[in-house]
Amino acid sequence: MRYICLIIYSMSTSNIFHRLSITFIGLILTASLNAQEVLKHHTKTLSTGDTSLVGIQDMLSLEFGFPVMLKKFSHQKSPIGKYEQFRMLVGGISVHNAMLKRNTYGNNQVKITYPTLPISEEILESVQNLNTRLLPTENIHSFQHIYSYGYQWVLINETLTPCFLVNGQNEQDHIEIVYDLGGSEISRRTLRMYSHPDSTVVVNTFQPDPITNSGSETTFSLLDNNDLNSDRLVELITTDSIKVRWDSLNGAWKLESNHASAQDIFTPVILPPTSPNGVFSFTRDQDGFEYVNAYFHINKQHQHLEKLGFESLVNYPIHFDAHGSDLEQSFFDPVTETTGQLAFGDGGVDDAEDADVIIHEYAHAMSYSAAPGTAVGLERLAIEEGLCDFFAVSYSREYSDYQRDMIFNWDGHNDFWSGRELTYSRTYPSDLEGDLYLDAPIWASAIADVYDYYGREVSESLMLTSIYSYFPGMNMTEAAHLYLQADTILYDAEHSDIISILFCERGLLANCADTLPTDHPPSDPFVANHEAFSLNKGPLIVYPNGNSSMEIELFDIHGKLLESYSFKREQILYELPEKQLPIGVYILRIKANGTSFSYRVLKLNP
Repeated sequence: MRYICLIIYSMSTSNIFHRLSITFIGLILTASLNAQEVLKHHTKTLSTGDTSLVGIQDMLSLEFGFPVMLKKFSHQKSPIGKYEQFRMLVGGISVHNAMLKRNTYGNNQVKITYPTLPISEEILESVQNLNTRLLPTENIHSFQHIYSYGYQWVLINETLTPCFLVNGQNEQDHIEIVYDLGGSEISRRTLRMYSHPDSTVVVNTFQPDPITNSGSETTFSLLDNNDLNSDRLVELITTDSIKVRWDSLNGAWKLESNHASAQDIFTPVILPPTSPNGVFSFTRDQDGFEYVNAYFHINKQHQHLEKLGFESLVNYPIHFDAHGSDLEQSFFDPVTETTGQLAFGDGGVDDAEDADVIIHEYAHAMSYSAAPGTAVGLERLAIEEGLCDFFAVSYSREYSDYQRDMIFNWDGHNDFWSGRELTYSRTYPSDLEGDLYLDAPIWASAIADVYDYYGREVSESLMLTSIYSYFPGMNMTEAAHLYLQADTILYDAEHSDIISILFCERGLLANCADTLPTDHPPSDPFVANHEAFSLNKGPLIVYPNGNSSMEIELFDIHGKLLESYSFKREQILYELPEKQLPIGVYILRIKANGTSFSYRVLKLNP
């Protein structure tokens, strides 16, 4: 077949096809539209020059050799920038499935992504001299409803060609048909996968794992036992709901959403479950349980990212194989420069049964999405493992504080492997061991300190924002500075004083004395935020430095007791409530572990 086709694209709510006029082009091309081709895209950074809409249009017109117009249809923002999407028009006609993206960041750096537009001069000249012609009415007799119709450029044999497209509903399906100018059908495809809404279905999951759920150590009733059920494990399964997608080709619901897609990628061959009735209620002795559990927690984590404002991270349905290996090993696997896939091992405790493992591996995808290709160098890899451990711990703490510093509570800390945990003794750089997994807890523990003081939203938002700036070969001190930089960007350095104390205690900042293993670290509590306290701009902050049973008293210079504070539980830091005091010198006495420590503080404003 030899075709020329043209597409108009506009909205219609009634069957008015017989009133449409289309144009005849007396140019013949060899074409096949059995499968629509995809335009190739590339990205440019515009740090100088005109990055306005007019400027970009002029640049594209010069590059392609013909006028290109842009029409904005989407505008979004994240904590680090704004993102705009434009339809591309040539000769007043839209290019099918083509868009230009303009990303503008805080430093006014602009990145644009756009496709090549392979249009021959011969076709472009013909479009400018179109003769009106009617499309025969019989072309639309099978449509019960037309959603849209119109002219568009369509990629055929690596050349953009004008065609006519109809999007409508017939008795069986929602379809898109491409016609040539004479009204002959060239191709059709179903759009049902897009028109069928996602549906909420019932699922069984561990939330987050049996150990955390039960609030007890591993006992016989909580052993993995080669995936067999026990009455106790069944009791710990949580029934919940999650949205899934309809598979029109197979007539069943499948574990797929905008954020995750269950796939059988690696050996062993274990296909993900589907359901004709929307029920995914498996127990752990069934292979479908691991698929459902991983799918549930990946979706929930991405919903949390959206809540924090980082919906652009992992903004694709990441493919995951819940039975990706017979070994005790899970991994994130980069597939392209921006996307990747996940696999969870079945050795020991099935990794996809522990939310810590699921979120840890998904955090690799989050990091790769923010800073692809930067996990290079031993210390940078330790930072990578540490930040993934932190997100796993942060996620689990939303369910329970039991073993809150343990990582991989169910998958590890057993006969299969030892798992990992946060540390409150190791410091940087003297406690580095040159192993990315052994060194990861130093960085994870530092960010967990911030979590303990400011909570999940602040600590994670700072972590996510800083990852965008990661680079190959970086070290933990550089990571700490990027974290503080993120606080300046997001919160105007509101938390930086406290974070600096926490990082300094771990030796992560310059001019902080590293606690060498052979040294005896200072045991006294220390007091911070003196300047803000003296000017009535903030509270005094006491760091216990490992001491407990804190009692704090405030005296005037004559020894008169003014205030006393007693703290019932141990905290990372202690804030003394602000108090209006006359200008002068005051004595702060701290009692900890049976020992008294005295400090002099000033008030410069009444």
